[in-house]
Amino acid sequence: MDEVSATDQEDIPETIEKLFRSASYRTLMDLDDGALEPAFQAMALAPNDPEILCNGASILCRRGRGLQMAEEIYARVLAIDPNYPLALNQLALLSTAHGKYSKAVEYSERLIALPEHRRPLTLLLASRALRLNGNLDESKVYLREVVDSIDTRNHSTAVRDPACLKPVAAYLGGWEDEADQAMRDICCVDGEGVYFRNPDLYPASIAEQLLQLRKVTEGKDVCIFGGGPSIKAIAEQAPLLARDGLVHLVINNFAIVASDILATVGARMSIACFSHPQVLMKNAFQLKALLEQSYPTMALLSSFATDNSAGHPEVEFLGDHKEQIFGFRTDNQLPPTPRYPLRFPDINTFLLALCAVVLGKPRRVFLFGFDQRVEDDDPSKDSRLYYKELDERYHAQDRSDPVLRQHVRDWVRWDAIQVNEVSVVTLRMLSLIFNIELPVIYNVCPDSALEGFPKIDVKKFSEIVAQ
Repeated sequence: MDEVSATDQEDIPETIEKLFRSASYRTLMDLDDGALEPAFQAMALAPNDPEILCNGASILCRRGRGLQMAEEIYARVLAIDPNYPLALNQLALLSTAHGKYSKAVEYSERLIALPEHRRPLTLLLASRALRLNGNLDESKVYLREVVDSIDTRNHSTAVRDPACLKPVAAYLGGWEDEADQAMRDICCVDGEGVYFRNPDLYPASIAEQLLQLRKVTEGKDVCIFGGGPSIKAIAEQAPLLARDGLVHLVINNFAIVASDILATVGARMSIACFSHPQVLMKNAFQLKALLEQSYPTMALLSSFATDNSAGHPEVEFLGDHKEQIFGFRTDNQLPPTPRYPLRFPDINTFLLALCAVVLGKPRRVFLFGFDQRVEDDDPSKDSRLYYKELDERYHAQDRSDPVLRQHVRDWVRWDAIQVNEVSVVTLRMLSLIFNIELPVIYNVCPDSALEGFPKIDVKKFSEIVAQ
């Protein structure tokens, strides 16, 4: 999309809209930070309009280098209108992501002080900020308010958003019985899980997608590979991955795991998961080769990735492999419900892949390379942020840049916070909706920041799969 410019005052609203469309598209498809330029141009045309400034800041948030500028713009909005809800909400989120928890408390409490914005989602925002800031008792007060404000006893209302926040709040508050009852209220009728398929949201048969996925995963041990430095431990003992009965799933570091770890010992990849259009298109050649294998294979693809890459020649081959595509939605960060059974929380590709995998009824799941923390960062050494982080096959920008490295450190911590909040409830709700037993999920990274999954080392993994 080309840059545009305003020719006179009457053209400004239309010009701003075109500039934002250009920036939105370019930040999806371009790695260059120049993709942000149209957003800056748009904001310059309306420097005192809170709505325009917030729209521009939201686009800047798509780039690590743009986050600090986005914070400054949201702060400018509050200088114009101290109670502008979107700016307060976003500053609370950004402050939390950057570890500035006292500021997150300030912004979130200012937000819920606005009567029309004291809602379950904003109360959870404030509760999180207080918990991370060490104010545990105050945090639980807001969690209790969320639980008490949502009635899930009537199934017709329980399946509607934001009812699914009740079990999340109950789980975080430590009220496990209330969390379990709320999940059953939402997901079950007469003790059995139910779901509804809206063809507009899920054009492919959910039952058929599950059938195809289970041909690959049912009864098998599924290994999911992330990109954390701890993956080096299994890379050094890669022959363990060539055992029979193991199914391998790779996400963003597709080529590195497939060629540098699995292929070296004759192990084969069976599943790939992509949630972003840019990453999908960068790995299109390898994904096409995977789907053309003679053994069962699958692609787990988000609606965000497929919708935004549609029409690009790189992904035309997907039309020839529809039966091998498991599609899911990433509309927000809420758990699934019977109305939205394949809506997975849009936090990171790991959680999306895990949600899909458990529906495939595997025997067990093993997680590799999901450290979700960065320690002893040194840009002069490889594999501090990611395994082989400087490898050009990664889709990310130059990781030697200190600004980008700080962004990665912040974001892996932020991802862990969010995954820890919703993963247990999300997986349990999926098991109830689809009437399945959850597999044991082992995290083969003893020092991982992820909670909720038993942590083991590679030696223990070897012992388990040998049984």
